[in-house]
Amino acid sequence: MENVDSGCFKLGSFDIQVVDGPEVIQPNAFNKCDDLGEPFDGITTFDLTTQDAIITAGEPSVGVQYYETLANAQADIDAINPATAYVNQVNLQTIYVRVTDGNSLCVDTSVTLTLRVLPNPQPEQPDPIALCDTDGDGQQVFDLTIRAAQILDGETYDLLYYETELLAIDGAPGTQIVDPTAYTNTSNPQDIYIRVTNPGSDALCFEIVVLTISVNTLPDDGVLLDDYEICELPFDGISIFDLTTKIPEILVGQDMVNNVVSFYVTPADATAGVNPIPIPTTYQNITNPQAIYVGITNTATGCYIGGVQFFNIEVKPGATATAPLLAYTLCDQEGENDGFTSFDLTLQSLLDEILNGQDPLDYLLTFHETLANAMDAENPLGASYTNIINPQIIYARVENASSGCYDVVEVILKVNQLPVITLEESYRLCVDQNGLPIASDQGAASPPVIDTALDDTLYSFEWSIDGVVQVGESGASIIATTGGVYQVNITQLSSGCQTVVSTTVTVSQAPVTWSFNLLNGAFADNHSVEILAEGLGEYVYSIDGGPFQESNVFSNVSPGVHTITIKDANGCGEVSFDIGVVDYPDYFTPNNDGYHDTWNIIGIAEFDATANIYIFDRYGKLLKQISPLSPGWDGTYNGNALPSSDYWFRVEYTEQGIQKEIRGHFSLKR
Repeated sequence: MENVDSGCFKLGSFDIQVVDGPEVIQPNAFNKCDDLGEPFDGITTFDLTTQDAIITAGEPSVGVQYYETLANAQADIDAINPATAYVNQVNLQTIYVRVTDGNSLCVDTSVTLTLRVLPNPQPEQPDPIALCDTDGDGQQVFDLTIRAAQILDGETYDLLYYETELLAIDGAPGTQIVDPTAYTNTSNPQDIYIRVTNPGSDALCFEIVVLTISVNTLPDDGVLLDDYEICELPFDGISIFDLTTKIPEILVGQDMVNNVVSFYVTPADATAGVNPIPIPTTYQNITNPQAIYVGITNTATGCYIGGVQFFNIEVKPGATATAPLLAYTLCDQEGENDGFTSFDLTLQSLLDEILNGQDPLDYLLTFHETLANAMDAENPLGASYTNIINPQIIYARVENASSGCYDVVEVILKVNQLPVITLEESYRLCVDQNGLPIASDQGAASPPVIDTALDDTLYSFEWSIDGVVQVGESGASIIATTGGVYQVNITQLSSGCQTVVSTTVTVSQAPVTWSFNLLNGAFADNHSVEILAEGLGEYVYSIDGGPFQESNVFSNVSPGVHTITIKDANGCGEVSFDIGVVDYPDYFTPNNDGYHDTWNIIGIAEFDATANIYIFDRYGKLLKQISPLSPGWDGTYNGNALPSSDYWFRVEYTEQGIQKEIRGHFSLKR
């Protein structure tokens, strides 16, 4: 080693040695099958480390690394990591290998690894296999190989059948289905996994297809069918049957769309499903009765069953029920006029019309409230039936006693109602003293008109008074000119139904005679007046224009003249008259001031106009005799005014035919 500036140098030495590098083996191409179940794209995942032992011949001290380029391998940069899961970039891709001797650290980059992705087989997906369940246990023996040609589609792949996908992928010997031509399913439906292997592939690439097997249930033919009967008149034992009307009964609870029913004359044909009745909608029986056999095909599964289920067709003697031409109509004569009455369901004319010539000994006739009851012959009505609505439809069932065939018709029950006639409970008729009708003073008109308010073109009328028919009175109303019980018999012209209504006409009038009594007599301390009235009316009483009262006695009536009014309470007139309450004043003041200027017995003129009134001085001297009809004594004697003092009087009068006399005194004040 020399210093170039000074020229000084020094000598030294070292040894060099050449050793062998790692021994490497060029591997064959790394072939791998494409991803299972995916379309072929030449891309998959490689575990590069599986090639380590091949490249190093199994030498444990030698390390292997993989690179996408030679430069990276030589420079030892960007080694593939992880090498256990490398996804190739292209098909037929070169990978560069760096091999390092762990002892000498010698490196070899001369080895390459070719990655190749091989295609898997491309089988066709098989159609499912479906068998019909002949014994009802959900299991059948399948020949799985019948779909092989479809799967291979002209290729020469090998096929192995497995019960699970894992077994098919693993492909371990002895795990496949031993005899795929006679395989009994273990579930329903069930998937079978078929390993399709290309025998010409170095890697024995394979694909998995799924074959679905299922066991379809047979249609249900276990329903016991009712016989199909046709009732016929006249009867000859031959008729046309629409067999398809039995389909809902045959397929009850089953799919009505996919299940197709066919009909057969013999059980053998039905079992074999051959020779069905061509036009089942218009089939004419060949014997009576005749058995018809049934077959059912499920068009979705193709499963068929037949020969077991059957029904008889039979023609029987029929019956007819004739609907009455008119409604069974009654008048509403029971209870209230409410539209409900009892109908006699044994009425011979009704029975004859419904039977229409059929012998009642051979045909049973019953009536029912509902159509359902009539069809089922349940809850027949009794001999007498009261309708529940008006009008009402009931149902007559006529049954052939020998065959059970029947017919049902409607019978209309109708109750004719007359209009509800509402007359007043009573009417008032005013009459005069001779009993002749007069107008009323107040209230309802007199004479009253009793009016039914009905149309006399639809009804006729017969009027009676107290049971005596009134000849000529045939209108809807009548003018009441006499009192009594009025009754009208009303007949509906269209139906003849009748009803009777009645009312009472009460006669009333003003008093015919009247009078009064002084209950306490004349000159009483408390005057009570009794008013007496006679006539046909009911009377109320008033004094001096005061309010009317029902009592005919007035109490505490002041002395003097009063006007009494007697009025008929029903408004048939009134009378008024004056009465006198007899008494005398205690004093009078004859000073010509217009107040108490004369003295007389009060009310005596109306009580007894012939009474004699005498006036005396206190010595008993007669001063004046006055008349009840005169203005009274003016306090003078022979034209001279008498002084203030007490004076005496005597009155001679007649009360209720008895002569009476009263004496008293009064004061004259000036």
